[in-house]
Amino acid sequence: MLYVGLTTDLDRMLRKHREMRLSCFKGNFALKKLVYVEEIENVEQAVTREIELKKLPFYEKTQLLDTSNPYWECIRELRIKE
Repeated sequence: MLYVGLTTDLDRMLRKHREMRLSCFKGNFALKKLVYVEEIENVEQAVTREIELKKLPFYEKTQLLDTSNPYWECIRELRIKE
């Protein structure tokens, strides 16, 4: 499963996902690793981009990831501190 979401506090969001405390209309997501991030300063542009990404078919999302992170390695510098 690929999760697409918007946050203003990445560390907080990762912590909630890890602890399974984040409620969502589809249930809770146990985030295994962070493999892609886009930083967008403007909130309206960020919301527009989130909507664009969520509308992409699964194979187009995987192509985006394959291009930017071919081995889907965890982005360690952005992982929440233990």
